[in-house]
Amino acid sequence: MTCVADYLVRTYQARWNVVTDDTSPRGYRYVIEAAGRDGRNRRLDPARLVGEELHGRPLEVTCLLARAEAALGLSDD
Repeated sequence: MTCVADYLVRTYQARWNVVTDDTSPRGYRYVIEAAGRDGRNRRLDPARLVGEELHGRPLEVTCLLARAEAALGLSDD
């Protein structure tokens, strides 16, 4: 999770943020935010993304990073 977040922060100047989440035991969760190619700000929960990707073993790191980029609108797709 931290590697995905670090990649997004270093490559796309994404940033960590905290958002309210009533489904979380703490009432909040950490997300990564970035402005996509279209200028819209988007959020990604890196813990959720990595958790979903772990169910489809073997883990493909390049696919994981591509999903993160697409979720934030940072890829050409």
